[in-house]
Amino acid sequence: MTRVLFLTKNEMVAGGVGEVMERLMAGLPGHGVTAVLACPGREALALYGGMGIAAHRAKMVDDWWKPLKRLKSIRRLVQIAKDERIDIVHAHEIGSPAEGALALKKSLGLPYVITSHGGINPAYRKLKGEFGFFKKRRIARQLESADAVTCLTSQMRGFIDLYAKIPEEKKITIANGFDLSWWRGGGEPQNRGGLPYAVALNRFAEGKGLELLIKAHASAVARGAAFSLVMAGDGPLKETLATLARSLGLPVFFGREEFEGCATPSVWFCGYLTGEPKRRVVRESLFMVHPSLFEAFGLTPLEGVAAQKTVAAFRLEAYADFLFDGENSILAEPGSAEGLSEAMEKIFFDEKLRQRGAELDLEISARFDWPAITRKYADLYAKILKRG
Repeated sequence: MTRVLFLTKNEMVAGGVGEVMERLMAGLPGHGVTAVLACPGREALALYGGMGIAAHRAKMVDDWWKPLKRLKSIRRLVQIAKDERIDIVHAHEIGSPAEGALALKKSLGLPYVITSHGGINPAYRKLKGEFGFFKKRRIARQLESADAVTCLTSQMRGFIDLYAKIPEEKKITIANGFDLSWWRGGGEPQNRGGLPYAVALNRFAEGKGLELLIKAHASAVARGAAFSLVMAGDGPLKETLATLARSLGLPVFFGREEFEGCATPSVWFCGYLTGEPKRRVVRESLFMVHPSLFEAFGLTPLEGVAAQKTVAAFRLEAYADFLFDGENSILAEPGSAEGLSEAMEKIFFDEKLRQRGAELDLEISARFDWPAITRKYADLYAKILKRG
């Protein structure tokens, strides 16, 4: 079995990149690869240990002005790699994870792959802050020394050239995906009490467009669209969003029974969902709405496609391969609450649109089935190791 060390600065406990990495680690053994995880989150050790995945706590540090912390981080990673008999390293993002992979290559001669989950995208940098001169130089070195750099979309792949010039054969596009059989399993969606609802799965944080979503929902309801909104997630803006919904005349609930017993359009904050509760709330929805203002890839709306749900969203480049305006989605101009409201109304009132979208989703989703994507990574590791 090939042994790969995953490096991330993600805490690995609440969706996002962590969820993607979890799926990849779980699927790799079926292709002859064992994944070992190094991340800063304490909770991840027990979580992944219970799943049979070796997990180690290690902080990722690449700040040149913190030499002692950086040296300690590198020593920790070297020890993990030796103890776990690692063959190849997979850094999940440029910056500190890639810096750790580069250090392991220098120390132990281990080849490494970098996957950018969005950090390489200029739009992401505008949200999170631009890199300084020295940071750009370190990123260029990370990319140039990598044995392969994978990106989620062909657009992101083009952004590599903003930082470094590397051979085209080292630039690889591998999308995120989902377990299609899981989304299609679990039996038929059950009839539920209350009004039909749109579901939004997102972290309640800045840049996710959730205030716009609440306003869009209230506008659609005011114009006669009698549907509720389920907000599945958690985060620092939860109370702010609940207060906004109430101020716009929407009843707010935190429990399923109260929500399902409400005969008027309302908002249910159901908390962060995973596993069967997540599948249930998506499959029982009328449609999905995803108001993010930036996405590196857009796994959540892609999961809507897997569940055969028409999606209301803002028009982002990240969705170009799986959301098609007027076919399986209605896309609004980014940042327009009114545009998003109209998109939600159109999906709500147009049953034929929802039916056409569900049929198209069957064809689209087959291209993103997670087992096929896992194999691409396993094949990439094998190719690099064979190359020596």
